[in-house]
Formats: sequence, C-alpha cells, structure tokens
Amino acid sequence: MNRYEKATAYHHQGFNCCQSVLAAYTDLTGLTEQASFDLGGGFGAGAQTGELCGAITGAIMTLGMITPVNPEDPVGSKRRTGALAKAFQARFREKFGEVRCRPPAEGGHPRRRQHPRGPGHGPDQPL
Repeated sequence: MNRYEKATAYHHQGFNCCQSVLAAYTDLTGLTEQASFDLGGGFGAGAQTGELCGAITGAIMTLGMITPVNPEDPVGSKRRTGALAKAFQARFREKFGEVRCRPPAEGGHPRRRQHPRGPGHGPDQPL
C-alpha cells in the first residue's frame, strides 16, 4: 500500500486529514502511529477554524521531521524547512485551487461539501 492509499485508509477509519497524513509517514518521521494520531488530533477541519487544510499541516509536520533543525544553524534550518513548506503549499494550491479547509458558513460541514481534494473530504488524490 502506498502512502496515498494509507492516508486514505486512515481517513476512511475516521481520522482527520492531518492525522492521516502523519500516520502514512511514520516510517520516515519516527513517530508511532499513536503519536501521529495524538499530534494531529487538533488539526482537523483547519484546526477547527476552516483555515489551513489538515493534510497540508500534516505534510508540513512531516517535512519538519525529515529535515531536522541543525542546532549550529537554527535560522538556516528554519529557512530550509520554511521554503519546503511554502513550495508544498504552492503545489497544493495549484492542484486543488486553495489551501483552506473552508468553515461551515462557506459551504457546510467539511464532510458534507466538495473539498478541493475530491468527494468525501480526505486525501482522495495523491499530490
């Protein structure tokens, strides 16, 4: 099963997008599946604000885990990871049209509306 399929399977079990993406990358991040679920738990539905999509949040957390901070150069490390995060968000926006998980006032509960990634509001399409 590839990471896209893993993330989709987790999402279909009821985990939010951030949890699903984090859990699909445990082999690279060193997090346990449970730690991924715990860490990403509050980031569903744009951290419950409808803002930055939880799949993006999970992906950026994953980028942070696989590009660790160099204690000798924290500013350079921060810039490197920040550039990766910015590039990822640009690719996401290009593919799906937005990076927000819109709040209910703009289209209903996330699970009941069309999400940029497709029906069912989940990681339904690999980047």
